[in-house]
Amino acid sequence: MSLWPTLFTIAESRKTKEANTIRNELAAISHLRIWECLHKRNLLDEIANQQFPTEGDILSLRDHCYSDARDLKSYMDRVKSMPSNAIALIAPIQMISLQTVEQSHAYNRITTVGKFLYFCALAIFRGRPNVGELNARAKAMREAVLAQRPKGKTNRSGLAVHPFPQHFDEFMAVVAEGSPDNPFKSEKIRHRNFTMLRILFETGMRSGELLSLYVGDVTYDDHGDPIVRIVDRRDDPNDPRINPPQVKTLERELPISHELYEKLQHYISAVRFYTPNARTHPLLFVNHRGGEYQGSPMTDKNFQLEVKRVVAVRPDRFKDIRRHGFRHNFNVHLTDKLDIYSAQGKPLSDKERLDIRKTLNGHKGDGSGDVYERNATRAKAMKAMSGFQGKQAAVLKEALTQAKQGKGIVDDDDI
Repeated sequence: MSLWPTLFTIAESRKTKEANTIRNELAAISHLRIWECLHKRNLLDEIANQQFPTEGDILSLRDHCYSDARDLKSYMDRVKSMPSNAIALIAPIQMISLQTVEQSHAYNRITTVGKFLYFCALAIFRGRPNVGELNARAKAMREAVLAQRPKGKTNRSGLAVHPFPQHFDEFMAVVAEGSPDNPFKSEKIRHRNFTMLRILFETGMRSGELLSLYVGDVTYDDHGDPIVRIVDRRDDPNDPRINPPQVKTLERELPISHELYEKLQHYISAVRFYTPNARTHPLLFVNHRGGEYQGSPMTDKNFQLEVKRVVAVRPDRFKDIRRHGFRHNFNVHLTDKLDIYSAQGKPLSDKERLDIRKTLNGHKGDGSGDVYERNATRAKAMKAMSGFQGKQAAVLKEALTQAKQGKGIVDDDDI
């Protein structure tokens, strides 16, 4: 199957997609291969023999796309070590308890699987006498797979659904350096992780931008206010990571609080400076655990695992929190700040609001900012409607009380 992912990447992805997107697509195809191993199947051989996935196969693939890859691989290792007479009894129970990925991740996996199988089918059927009929069946297969994508990936405004702001506040309280619930034992790691997450919380930058920061990007602007600079350094010779994170938005300067600036400077001078190998590169956040990677730049996977450890502290409250969710949470708070500013006698026009959002988020156009504005408008409408309904309910309750007391029905004009 290794030939097909390469062909798919060359033909469908290489010219138009970012390296990270291509890696994610290849990871989704690899995840598909795990499904084949679990079920002892080879879908492309079957398609070549005109045997297309059944409805049951497609539902099974959908469920598989929700499973966490790391947890699934651990499950497979456990199954291999089980006695044969225990596999049929215990393995299905463990399969059900596997961790799942967020809906947007499953959505992207299912999309890639559908497009990949369709691409391969068209290539396989090329030159066959009944190619038209086979291509039509392949298209129906693709549509059946894509139809399994979660419908709840976004709300009606087009914005992905994320946890409420209070959940992020609680998350930050848990990861605070002095918190008794903080899952990290090392003071250095506590300091680094809180500082990294505080940057996401305050600035809304992407995790790839955070992991790409240099020590020198923490500085002051021309007015003497503390900032962090987002700089696109793709193909950076100073970055030793095999798959370095990418800056996907425009370069910009983001304001930060003086408190966060002081934390960053303390991390640089009192923690990072004394970490072995950290001064061999300019990347800001480094690995502090002992071993061969001590002092090396934090990788995307490292950071992802650190966040998951915090989520595991209170899964009932944090299970939907991901790094990108901090970006949406930032925009929720930004909406509140823009509303407060406008309410102080300095109303902002729609264009001014979009320009502020575009500048802080690094958006190239107004589209992304417009989604946040629509979502904010919808939230206000829902709040207003809730208040109106609450008032109506109180009036109706009073009317019923009067009716029971024999005082008659309240006039419609009073409701």
